[in-house]
Amino acid sequence: MSEHPSCSPGYRRAARFTAGPLWMHEALNAYSHILLVDTEFVLSHPVPWDPIWYMFEQSADLGYWQTHYEKTWNRTVYLTEVSKQFMQARNLTPQVPELVSYWWDEDEVPGGSLPVNIYGCLFGGSISFFRSDLYQSYFQELDAWPGFDEYCWSPQNILAIAAAFFLNDNIITELWVYGRHQNSSKTPDEGWNDSRRGILPQSQRPAHLQVTGKQ
Repeated sequence: MSEHPSCSPGYRRAARFTAGPLWMHEALNAYSHILLVDTEFVLSHPVPWDPIWYMFEQSADLGYWQTHYEKTWNRTVYLTEVSKQFMQARNLTPQVPELVSYWWDEDEVPGGSLPVNIYGCLFGGSISFFRSDLYQSYFQELDAWPGFDEYCWSPQNILAIAAAFFLNDNIITELWVYGRHQNSSKTPDEGWNDSRRGILPQSQRPAHLQVTGKQ
């Protein structure tokens, strides 16, 4: 692999693997859904529901813990351009436009807003989505370019773009798992990073998370 100023060869290999080849592994053949959890993710509260079963019950093709703005543009060099070409060639329009609003908002936001990613520390989805012809064709198009190696393309951005064009709000769900990963957190009462976004309503909480959100 080539030299990169901020991404190790191991990270770049893992990024490419998570973006595409992982989902085709034969070890997943017997399963309908998958959940990926980073080794540095730490739980802070009991988990209200089994997140894999929750995705299955919700008929969700994608479950996310948080969405973030990608503040390092160097991880999206040429990713937007290649992705636009892929979508335009198939006459696809975004079904969840807020995930790719930065593609078109240069006139509204000076310099354009930051790219969105679906945070990779904890997320999941249906095997059928990740193995779909559309998703795998998208990955193969990206893989034909040197972006993973030369620019450290992030699977988090790729997942957000794929979700925006290939899915819709009805089959994307938030995962109610409380914990922390590096500088990001989610708790029952403070939501995402103490922002009060992503708070599970009291009426929907199991008994052990009601009232205060603490054990």
